[in-house]
Amino acid sequence: MPTRHRMELGLYDARGHRKYLTTAERTAFVTAAEEKPREVRTLCGLLVHTGCRLSEALGLTADRVDLRADLVVFETLKKRRSGVYRAVPVPHTLVDMLDLVHGLRPLQGRTDRGRSHRLWPWSRMTGWRRVCEVMARAGVRGPHASPKGLRHGFGVAAVTAGVPLNLVQKWLGHAQLSTTAIYADAVGEEEHAIAARMWCSQEQHHPAPLPPHGYEMPMKGHALHRRLLGSVEMRTSACWHHNPSRKCREERAMM
Repeated sequence: MPTRHRMELGLYDARGHRKYLTTAERTAFVTAAEEKPREVRTLCGLLVHTGCRLSEALGLTADRVDLRADLVVFETLKKRRSGVYRAVPVPHTLVDMLDLVHGLRPLQGRTDRGRSHRLWPWSRMTGWRRVCEVMARAGVRGPHASPKGLRHGFGVAAVTAGVPLNLVQKWLGHAQLSTTAIYADAVGEEEHAIAARMWCSQEQHHPAPLPPHGYEMPMKGHALHRRLLGSVEMRTSACWHHNPSRKCREERAMM
């Protein structure tokens, strides 16, 4: 019987429900976030583009956004000790949005470079509610409609895009590579393409079964049907003109 820890590592819950957002769902989530207040938009953008834990995002301070290198530095949680950080590359547009909404440049110009200023001074429950509100707006429902679903979705998207597992491990802050490897089990576009080739091959080698008598095919209107019909009419006409016997009439009836 699988342990609770091993069940949590999988991409499906105990009832077989998916725990990660697909590419389409992530896109819908970002689109829905655009209708929310600016602080909600930036939080949602950070979760989508970094795969960080919600608590890691809420603990982000102004000094740990590198405006020049387009990096966000998270303090990795779930470690036996504090002070373990990891840098995650992000799109330049996200850095610009963080700077505009949260005023990062003035904060980083202070003596402490904004070390004491959290970008989202919310509790974890408040952050959770904000994300789930956007999920509902995007039409995403189920066990994956959560910040954890965004984290899993980031891992699946990264592995599907061909990012090496050790790099995905670094970005997500996993202690073990085996934890990151679960994202390789997701059924993505490449796996669907491989399966499609298999289905096509099966259809070529195993055509659809014939009707009960084998010859009752829907040929009406087909070029082959017109050729066969013309051949039958020619043979029948010649038979009646040259030998209108009973045998010929029987042959015509058989045709």
